Amino acid sequence: MVAASDRVRRAGANQGQWKILWGALAGMREEVCDLEAGRQVLADQNNIMAYEKAILEYQVATLEDRSERLEDQVSSLTREKDVMANRLARCQRSGVFLRHVRPLDLKGGNNCVVALQVLENLKSQILVVLHEMLKRSNPGSSSSDSEG
Repeated sequence: MVAASDRVRRAGANQGQWKILWGALAGMREEVCDLEAGRQVLADQNNIMAYEKAILEYQVATLEDRSERLEDQVSSLTREKDVMANRLARCQRSGVFLRHVRPLDLKGGNNCVVALQVLENLKSQILVVLHEMLKRSNPGSSSSDSEG
């Protein structure tokens, strides 16, 4: 009889331990599910960040290309301005330069006056390109700050 009561007691103890272990296992399963959900959120955020990074890299490359093109335009306009300035200087040295001629009086198109007009046009184009470059390099400033 003692042996039978020992077996019943051990079976009850084993059943109590089994319930404790089963409860611990259920808690671990919940924790694993929570961790998996957290991992999935982080994986989704990582994918979003990678996509946004690719977009920003493309935008940077585009802006670098535009910047290079604008620099080339500025260089080209500066060379043209220098050529026109040299022509104008030659005209001034030769005494052909007319200082107070209005554009309406120029029916034949005196070369020196035309050179001066082209030079002024180039100057305004260079200023426009430089203004554009400054706006792009400093996007935080408003247009009213850079005007005037």
